Amino acid sequence: MRVSPDERVMAWLGALGTAGAIATIVIAELGYGIERIRPAERAPRLAKVLAELVRLYGGRIHSFDLESA
Repeated sequence: MRVSPDERVMAWLGALGTAGAIATIVIAELGYGIERIRPAERAPRLAKVLAELVRLYGGRIHSFDLESA
């Protein structure tokens, strides 16, 4: 979500391809952090990045429930 992400991290994510997934709790934590940022700061850009992340991971977002915990 950084303006200039680490190239090694991006390469690792790229190598995962469609094997990568994300949990709902990660989305919730990112959303919570974005809400706590004052609107004039990075919040609008980060909200767009989060929406894109959700779009990209679409069918690979897994519920974090009691069994997962």
